[in-house]
Amino acid sequence: SQIYLEQKELPQEIILPVQIDTSHLVKAVSKTQGKRIKFLFPKKGKKKNLLELANKNAAHSYLLSKLVGKPRTEIASELLIQAKDTFNLPVVPYRIECFDISNLSGKEAVASMVVFEDTLPKKKDYRRFKLKSEGKPNDCLMMREVIERRLVNLNKKDDKFGKRPDLILVDGGKPQLSAVENALKKSGINDIPVVALAKKVELFYKSGFKKPISLRKNRLLLNFFRQIRDESHRFALAYHQKIRSLKMTLSLLDQVKGIGYIRKEKLFKKFGSLESISKANIEELKKVIPEKIAIEIKRNLNKK
Repeated sequence: SQIYLEQKELPQEIILPVQIDTSHLVKAVSKTQGKRIKFLFPKKGKKKNLLELANKNAAHSYLLSKLVGKPRTEIASELLIQAKDTFNLPVVPYRIECFDISNLSGKEAVASMVVFEDTLPKKKDYRRFKLKSEGKPNDCLMMREVIERRLVNLNKKDDKFGKRPDLILVDGGKPQLSAVENALKKSGINDIPVVALAKKVELFYKSGFKKPISLRKNRLLLNFFRQIRDESHRFALAYHQKIRSLKMTLSLLDQVKGIGYIRKEKLFKKFGSLESISKANIEELKKVIPEKIAIEIKRNLNKK
């Protein structure tokens, strides 16, 4: 109540981890601000995953601001210095780029690049890649491809892609580490350090270290790298799901006679999604396409 009764910019949905009675708050916000907000208490699915990710980020922020009790800038500097010392890096890793792969048995393979500068996500520098190395699932081959494609733009005059990372972080273990280092060598770059973070065991791998590195005794630094890794995973997965959804959508519409590229484009420009197209009635569809094709679309989509 303290937050949302006084806040001017309100979200449409608020996701909470526990079930509480929000009816009085909904009425109060509606009365005072003329807006209706919806409270959700997910038990599973995408919104539950979103909630878990938010909790991880909140826990990380809590450790930074409450437990340590220092200004964020000071904590950020300490974290990055710790990272430099822990992994024996040549410089303090002010800019960290993290890469992750998402695919379904080698199909619809995509990769993400997320960027953290001064311990904070820099979303305008994020990049997505649709990978060419499809077929049998081979994360190492895919990882090598995305790193090579990223490095092509390294020396170009681009404020985002042209910046040089102080550290490359990848999701994986020794094989992924080797794949990235091979891509760096192929590009003639030998001075960008690489660290791989294995998902299940939460161990770090880096050249020059005989054994994997554990950060269990340094939860703050471990949570920081987890946050980067989880963000790259989220970003890659979201792109993968988008491509799969679009391909399925186009496939369903391709089964309708009389639907070509131009008409598909008109439908999506008007309705925005396959779900909205399927919910539209014949009269609404007729404003975009001929009635005969509108009837065929309804028949096909309802069947599917």
